[in-house]
Amino acid sequence: MNLRKASAAFSLIVGFSIVLIWLILLIGGDGEVSDSLNSTPIEMGTHIAVELITASVLLVVGFGLWAKKVWSRTWFFFGMGLLAYSVISAAGFYGQRGEYVPTGMFVGILVLGIVFAFLAGKSSGFKKGEGF
Repeated sequence: MNLRKASAAFSLIVGFSIVLIWLILLIGGDGEVSDSLNSTPIEMGTHIAVELITASVLLVVGFGLWAKKVWSRTWFFFGMGLLAYSVISAAGFYGQRGEYVPTGMFVGILVLGIVFAFLAGKSSGFKKGEGF
């Protein structure tokens, strides 16, 4: 698998995962999310909005990379930036609660995103405008 396809797969998997997690939390969660929406609706609402914007960008970028669209190369870095913000925030949230398994998972996603962004930036095809 080449770097473009691997980056597309990473973007799609993470984007779909974010949407799926929020659907589970909002529809069938343990009530913590609905409690937060009731007690701090603006904070929780904007948090969910940021996560869904991140997921949307990652999904669009993933499909764009898969289809070899030129614009997807630039948007990939934007998506990785959004992802970095989201996972750092989530790692801090779970770390503060002492839940180290999800914290580690988010740190792992951050590291993978950084690796993909670094490799994409170093790709000679990417710099020539041919795609990576």
